[in-house]
Amino acid sequence: MSSGVRGTIFLEKARVISQLAYDAEQFVLRLGAPKCAAHAGPGTFVHLRCDAALPMRRPLSIMRADARA
Repeated sequence: MSSGVRGTIFLEKARVISQLAYDAEQFVLRLGAPKCAAHAGPGTFVHLRCDAALPMRRPLSIMRADARA
């Protein structure tokens, strides 16, 4: 493992900013998570927990991240 990815696993509560649906069941979910955005880049993943009652997290790929937003 390279030193560039060490220390990048953490928990952060995110705020849903917007949800968009497109044809062919494609979706864009914008989240407010500044700590995650500071470490994220296109092609990396986050694991999203939708509900505390659902133990399995959903892996979502990141299309774009802006720590300043």
